[in-house]
Amino acid sequence: MFTGHLVHLNVNHLLLNLAGVLILALLFPRFLPADRLLWITLLMAAAISLGLLSLRPDLASYRGFSGCIHGLAAILAMTGLKTDRWFSITLLSALSVKLVLEGFGLDRSETTALIGGPVIWEAHALGFASGLLIAGAGFIRRRTPKQSSLE
Repeated sequence: MFTGHLVHLNVNHLLLNLAGVLILALLFPRFLPADRLLWITLLMAAAISLGLLSLRPDLASYRGFSGCIHGLAAILAMTGLKTDRWFSITLLSALSVKLVLEGFGLDRSETTALIGGPVIWEAHALGFASGLLIAGAGFIRRRTPKQSSLE
């Protein structure tokens, strides 16, 4: 399932995912450094894949980058809380509402038709949750004072 994040159902699916990445880059012009972004994305992809294996053992395959996009949006919104608090809160709230609607089966039929397959909303939720956890861990790590040496 891990490599499924790099594969798409069709061109529309790929274009939607690329648009999501572009929108994040435009909303957060001071994007994460490329090396950090790569490691965070790999960590989220692993978390999403493991989560899907646990929550959806019936799922034969997964394709698309949208789970990672939801996670990146969560991370960027969390890091933006210091500089653009209301925008970040609005984005986190909008994503939360979207995930609840998807969880109840609402707001998926048009996307399913466009991408040629079902929307795996659990991947979106797992990506969002992993993004919040990664951002939260970063906040905790930054706030922890460095221990001084006894030497």
